[in-house]
Amino acid sequence: MDIDEMKAMMEYLGVVMSDEEIMEVMDSMDTGGGGLDGGEKDYLVSFDEYWRYFSSGLPDGLSFNDGDGLITGIPTKGSPPGIYTMVAFNAVGETSVTIALEVLEPPTKLAYSCPRCIYQVGSSTFYRRLDKKDIDPNTLDERGEAFESNKLSYVGTKVTFSIHPALPPGLEMDTMTGEITGTPTQTTVTGQSAKVKA
Repeated sequence: MDIDEMKAMMEYLGVVMSDEEIMEVMDSMDTGGGGLDGGEKDYLVSFDEYWRYFSSGLPDGLSFNDGDGLITGIPTKGSPPGIYTMVAFNAVGETSVTIALEVLEPPTKLAYSCPRCIYQVGSSTFYRRLDKKDIDPNTLDERGEAFESNKLSYVGTKVTFSIHPALPPGLEMDTMTGEITGTPTQTTVTGQSAKVKA
């Protein structure tokens, strides 16, 4: 199989590559070195070498095993759902199988825009609670920056959220985004802490 045949095969599989990229792929295969005279490389590969090398399009960290056709490895980042067709053939026939792969990234780095808040009954506006060193000794006002919703930032894919214990009456958390909104309807006796789980 030469460069033109390789390029046609890749296009048949929906993989578009330049001649230079095709040459890099073929150069990476175990083709037995340079040309017949030991000079410039022939860039000729067998079908067996091609299919043993092929792992195009798999999520980062995964590879198509060259001996038994297994997909192995450890994904290094999230990847959206994808359809992959694995083809095997020899001189007398061919067959294929289609699989769907998706890589989810575990949730990390959860952080609310306002981790320590003061709410007022009947108002959707709430405030960042100031640290003791930042409170004005003349007013003793503990309210800092004002917010209308408490947004959650995080790293991860397809994450849902839960919270424990329940939020004060009137407040609610969106289980898909983790955002906390609402208008409290009653006071709490003391400051309340809640743990968000993703």
